[in-house]
Amino acid sequence: MLAEMDIENIPQVLDLLREHAKGTFNQIIEENSTFAVEVSDQGRVTIPSAERRKQGIEKGDLVQVYVRKIEED
Repeated sequence: MLAEMDIENIPQVLDLLREHAKGTFNQIIEENSTFAVEVSDQGRVTIPSAERRKQGIEKGDLVQVYVRKIEED
């Protein structure tokens, strides 16, 4: 679709995408927490207590995790 469009139409397409994605994007931003943790010898990580409280996470809850290694300088 984008390959068939004129360059002049790109701002309108971006506006449409933003409008359709606004709810999802806002939900992602508002509901997510970002923090750095160290991986244990067993490969485990701990969600900080402040983040658990903020998110209402309790023992036994299922959570979604996105993982990205932080490169050290």
